[in-house]
Amino acid sequence: MDKRIPFIDTLTPLRGIAAIWVVIFHYDAFLGGQKGTGLFNHETTMVVGNGYLLVDFFFLLSGFVICHVYGDKLMNKDRGQVRKYIWARFSRLYPLHLFALLFLFAQFAAFSAMSTDYYDSYKGFFPVYDFFVYLLFGQSSGIISDYSWNLPSWSIAAEWWTYLLAIFIIPLINKGFSRITYVFWGLSLVGLFLLTQYGGNGNLDYTLDFGTLRCLFEFTLGLGIYQVYKKVKDSNTFWKSDWAFYISIIGAYLFLHMNIHDLFVIIFFGGIVLSAALNTGIPSRILNVKPLRFLGDISYSVYLLQLFWLLLFLNYKNLNFEKGVIPDMTTKLVILGVLLSLLIVNSYLTYRFLEIPAQRYLRKKFSSKKSVEEAVVSPIEETK
Repeated sequence: MDKRIPFIDTLTPLRGIAAIWVVIFHYDAFLGGQKGTGLFNHETTMVVGNGYLLVDFFFLLSGFVICHVYGDKLMNKDRGQVRKYIWARFSRLYPLHLFALLFLFAQFAAFSAMSTDYYDSYKGFFPVYDFFVYLLFGQSSGIISDYSWNLPSWSIAAEWWTYLLAIFIIPLINKGFSRITYVFWGLSLVGLFLLTQYGGNGNLDYTLDFGTLRCLFEFTLGLGIYQVYKKVKDSNTFWKSDWAFYISIIGAYLFLHMNIHDLFVIIFFGGIVLSAALNTGIPSRILNVKPLRFLGDISYSVYLLQLFWLLLFLNYKNLNFEKGVIPDMTTKLVILGVLLSLLIVNSYLTYRFLEIPAQRYLRKKFSSKKSVEEAVVSPIEETK
C-alpha cells in the first residue's frame, strides 16, 4: 500500500467492537435469547436482539476504507492496478475463510467418528454440496437456502462480490461530494428500503438470499460517506467535534433499542464512521486504547471463528444439561465469558500465525517484496 495514504486509526477499534457485538448476538440467541430467556430480555431492549445490524456497519465501513485506500488507483481502470486490487482483497479474505471452513469440518468429523448420534443430528448442517458453495463464495447469492457450514461467512462472500463490482462503481462515485453522491445514496437507500419491505418483516436480516445486495447498497453508502470525508477533512466542521460522534452513537443505540426501523440505524452508522474518521478528541483517545485496538486487529478471526466455539458449546450443553432445562443467569454469564475468552485467544493465534503470514505469502507471489511489506504492515485496508 502506498505509504502516502494516511492511516485512520479510529476505524480499526470500531471494527473490533462491531465483531464482538455480532458474536454476543449469536451466542445470546443460543442461550435462549430468542425466547426472551437469554442474557438480555428482548422484550425490554433490542440492543442485542438487533445485533445482526452490526454486519451492516461492517459493510458501510468497508466502502469507506476501500475508497480511502484504492479509490484513486481504480479511477482509470488500469489493468495492473485492478489486478493488484483483486489479489489484495483475495489474499485478505480467502486464507482465513478456508481455514474456518476446514476447522468446522474437522470438528464435525471428529465428533462423528466418536458418536453416530452426533453424525445423525448434525449431518444436515454439513451437506457436501453446500461445502463447495461456501468454498467458492456462493453462499450469499441465493444458491442455497438452508443454514449450513460456517454461516457467518455469508457476509465475507457478499463483500467479495461487492469488491469486484466496486471496480466499476468507484470510478463513477469517487469524484468528490457532488450530485452523483446524492444519486448513489438515493439509489442505495431505496434498495435497502425495498429489502426491508420484501419479507414483510421490516428489517434487513438477509443473509443467504439477498446478502450480496444488502452489502452492495451499504458499501455504496460508505463510498458516498468517504466523499464527504474528503470534502470536510481539512476544514473546521461539526463532524470533527466530539458531539458529532456522541450523537451518532446515541442515535444508533436508541434505534437499536427501540426496534423502529433498520434504515434509521444505518443512517446513524454512517455518522459514526464519518465522525470517528475525522475526530481527534476524546472519542479518538478512547477508541485508541490498546484493548480496543487489539480487538480491531483480530476482528476478522473473531467473526469467522465464532461458530466453531458455539457448536462446541452446544455439544457440551447436550451432554451436561437436561433437555428443556434453562441455565440460570450466573451460569449463562460464565458460559458467555468462557466462550468469548476461547474465541479471543483462538483469534489472536490465527491472526498472528495464519492471517498475516498467509497474506504476506500470497502477496509476495504477486508483487515485489517492498510493496508486500508495506501492504501487510499497514492495517488500514483490513476492512473485516
